[in-house]
Amino acid sequence: MKRLLLVAVAIVASSCSGNSSTAPTATSTPTPTPTPSATTFALTGAVTESAPTTATRITGATITIADGPNAGRTAITDSAGAFLFSGLQQSGFTVNAAAPGYAPTSRSVTLTSNQTIAFGLFPNARSMSETFTGTISGGDAACSGGDGTYRDKPCKVITIPVHNAGAIDATLTWSPGSVADLDLSLFSQGSTSAIARSTSATGASEHVSSNLSGGSTYELHVTYYGGSNITNYTVTVTHMN
Repeated sequence: MKRLLLVAVAIVASSCSGNSSTAPTATSTPTPTPTPSATTFALTGAVTESAPTTATRITGATITIADGPNAGRTAITDSAGAFLFSGLQQSGFTVNAAAPGYAPTSRSVTLTSNQTIAFGLFPNARSMSETFTGTISGGDAACSGGDGTYRDKPCKVITIPVHNAGAIDATLTWSPGSVADLDLSLFSQGSTSAIARSTSATGASEHVSSNLSGGSTYELHVTYYGGSNITNYTVTVTHMN
């Protein structure tokens, strides 16, 4: 009986001691993989007129991304004709450019890095009337590009950029008509052969006309063929823009 009681006490003492031969297992928490940030790019560019006036920047043109993940984004060109899109997603898409008085145009872009593009907008066709005035005398320099007997004659140049094909009509007058003999010639810029020339020997008026191709620059040459005084002249021109 005593032996059974001692065994029971020993069992109870062992269970109450809190000792365990098995160590607890530590639970590790995995470090989450950071979500990669999206790569974005910038699209910059400029809007000008089409040839022959590509140096003319267009202010206030609207640039629109038409499709793809960046669809609906717009930008307006500044006083230098420049625009900027930032934070664009990498993709291929269509970019439209439009401005009042010009035919809209579009370009396809594949954006895989920062990129710069350019637009040349074509002016809507319209007839223009312009008046040019000046003075000319026998002491003025000759025009480069003259031909024949006019190569060494004093002259003044009027530059006419033309985008749209059509007719040109130009009239030269001067006053008084008796002090000088002026002639009027029409050239394609850079050419040494006149498209048309007016060389009346009497009166104080010369007139030329022709049909011009678009996308080129033309010149009207007012030539001082003969005389002795400084002469005031006026050239009125009607042409397609």
